[in-house]
Amino acid sequence: MREKISTTVFLFIVSCILVGLSSSALIADEYKDAKKAYEMGQNDEALRLLVIKLRKDNDHKDAIALLKTVISLVIDKHQKTADDYETRKDWDNAFSEYETLVRISDMLSSITPLEETKIDGKKIKKPIEMPKIDVRAQRENVINNAAETHYLRGVSFMQTVGSSGRTIAEFDAARKYIPDYKDCRDLSAEALYRDAADLLAKKDFKNAVMKFRRCQEYIPGYKDASIQAEQAKQAAIRRIALMPFTNLSGKTQFGEVGQILTDQIISKSIQSQPEFLEFVTREYVEQLLKEQAMGQTAVINENTAANVGKLTGIHAFIFGKVLSITSSFPPETAVNGTSESSVIVSFKPYQTAKIYAQYTKHTRQGYVEISGSFQIVDVEKGTIVKSESITDRKIDTAQWVTFTGDENALDNDVMRHNTTGDRPLEPAEALASKAMESIANALAAKLTQFFQ
Repeated sequence: MREKISTTVFLFIVSCILVGLSSSALIADEYKDAKKAYEMGQNDEALRLLVIKLRKDNDHKDAIALLKTVISLVIDKHQKTADDYETRKDWDNAFSEYETLVRISDMLSSITPLEETKIDGKKIKKPIEMPKIDVRAQRENVINNAAETHYLRGVSFMQTVGSSGRTIAEFDAARKYIPDYKDCRDLSAEALYRDAADLLAKKDFKNAVMKFRRCQEYIPGYKDASIQAEQAKQAAIRRIALMPFTNLSGKTQFGEVGQILTDQIISKSIQSQPEFLEFVTREYVEQLLKEQAMGQTAVINENTAANVGKLTGIHAFIFGKVLSITSSFPPETAVNGTSESSVIVSFKPYQTAKIYAQYTKHTRQGYVEISGSFQIVDVEKGTIVKSESITDRKIDTAQWVTFTGDENALDNDVMRHNTTGDRPLEPAEALASKAMESIANALAAKLTQFFQ
């Protein structure tokens, strides 16, 4: 092993030297890259690279010479493209071109290229004359036209019920150019309010809630949107009764598994904050039944769920079973072996020696597996709308190595087995608790997704 370590260190040192020798080659040469970009017709990229180069070296002759050529090409291209877009009344793309010209102007203002020249026979370095880019008037004109164009499109879309998405997109686009342009906010709120009212009439309560809320993002307190949103939310809520899981496993040493699992599912479902779901317990349903039947209660199962739900305002019932709980903790296993390696004992002359070790790889492992199932009964349909099984196994493993001889002789495969050390396994009760928590997490996610 020592020989292996020495070889590794040697290779690491060599690689560091090679990296050091080649680091200068890795330093970017922006001028050369800019020249390549220019030759390929990528003038914008060439300009960007030349600016970077001249920030570092503001009197680089070749970079300055290429800059003079590239600047006019880039500016002329974007100005001509902007003019073409304006002619076609494509205000969005025209604006984009003017924004690019503004960025180019800012970029050029960040450098001061110095060019050598002679004055009165003396060589001096003088800043080159940079082109002036002033597109303020054109940009302002494009902004006004773009805002008005999007505004008129938004007004046009408002004529159709259910088109609030396209309407708002156009008004938002107008406001991107000029914040609070005309009455864009009011019209956006009205479009959303109108569509929300339409959804309410169609009993699409969830989407109605969202629309009523969004219209208040544009105009806080718009009309009675907040009241309408709350009423739609109450109408959208689905009340789900989760009955205690029946423990059919025959195992009692893990506690009231059915009730524990039920409580955890409810808790984890609530933690995800499903806005339109309300989970209730058996006790809650029985209390409602007492109030409805003047003190009398009814048996609640898959067969009676539909009738009970209609009496109590429950939309769906969930019935579950713990089918089996299996635990296994077999005896510890031990695998013996011998390992050898070579170590360097002398460099002059070079000599190695064999080293040996005898080892035992120890393994303890145990698991608890819980299997269950659940059914969802829809009250309105009076039928089972979903049925599924779910299983989770929690395993605990302890692995370690004991040896005699030289530890350096142990190879990597042996040492990888030495992961946890000699320790007792978690008890079956702890693994069962973890398995129940995993099942509860999975079921909570499935249920909230199913009912959303």
